[in-house]
Amino acid sequence: HVKIGVCLKYWMMNLSKKTIREFTLFVLTSGFAALVNILSRIFFSTFTAYEWAVFLAYIVGMLTAYFLSRQFVFESSGQSVKREMTGFIFINIIAVIQVWGVSVALYKWFFPLLGWTFEPALLAHICGVVSPIFTSYFGHKYISFRKCSEWVIEFICKWALAQYIGYWQQLVWIF
Repeated sequence: HVKIGVCLKYWMMNLSKKTIREFTLFVLTSGFAALVNILSRIFFSTFTAYEWAVFLAYIVGMLTAYFLSRQFVFESSGQSVKREMTGFIFINIIAVIQVWGVSVALYKWFFPLLGWTFEPALLAHICGVVSPIFTSYFGHKYISFRKCSEWVIEFICKWALAQYIGYWQQLVWIF
């Protein structure tokens, strides 16, 4: 616990005002997108299974987050919307795995183990949606909205997507 606190304190002391402002705006816009995500999940849950509702709601929240981040958080990258969206989707593929895993693990296993009965689906989903805040911020800052040559972003996204597809192919083969 002490080492984590020291690292966070060092990191916070060395942040520029621009980065603090940017992260604060990211948290605010992400919070709004998370609210859209959660309300969408409640709506989708009326006609589909919880697991699918979490996934569909994540897509709605992701699109909301992209347009808010592009408009209010990050400076123009100079890249096309298609390139930014490619990076954004890549980061969100990682985040949706994290959100889904945390949400479902809490809802299906951890909360029943604790005997938690007050709104377990809602609480599990809120915890899941909040879980990737730092990974998403840095991913979007340095990949989605990064100012660099288009080929670098394209290479990183294609390589990462190939790794992701390869992982799922291996997983399907195992089962």
